Amino acid sequence: MNRTLAMIFTLPRLVTACEDYLLTQEVDTACLNITKTLARYLRSAVFVQDTIPDEINGRHTAYERYKGLTVLAHHHPKPVASKPHDHGCTWAIYGVGAAKTAMYDWELVEPAKDGQRGKVKLKRSYWIMPGMAFYFPQGAIHSHQTYDDSKLIRIEGMNIRSNHFKVGGKYFDPISTEVDST
Repeated sequence: MNRTLAMIFTLPRLVTACEDYLLTQEVDTACLNITKTLARYLRSAVFVQDTIPDEINGRHTAYERYKGLTVLAHHHPKPVASKPHDHGCTWAIYGVGAAKTAMYDWELVEPAKDGQRGKVKLKRSYWIMPGMAFYFPQGAIHSHQTYDDSKLIRIEGMNIRSNHFKVGGKYFDPISTEVDST
């Protein structure tokens, strides 16, 4: 792909598309359209390199609207695993730009109480490959495992990075990591 054609896939254009969807569509429909759009952008090597440069180590806020839409760029030179968590009162979309990422969906078994984490059991595990994106609605409990030199984009309805618990996000303890096949 030549550089001129790659200029179609830029972070400002992605953000504009996301905000247009969110302003004109119901949230779930908008997020599904954002997911499809992000997947298309992640198929551009130039977009991935420009948005998630190798110099980033960990998370970087690529775009944030005050109290609103946030785009986080992740570059993990070494494997990283997250704990089961939700995004509180907002949603999240994860997309992979480089290296596969294992995703895990969890089912709530016991809600958090008395300052203790809730309990979850593994519902499903799957791979997100480069050029793929997945939507996690508000309250969806999930986790991920990245591998060497992975690059991800996470788009959220609001920035939970600044303080996960201000938006009601919670971490959970797994009681089972086996998928129940019944």
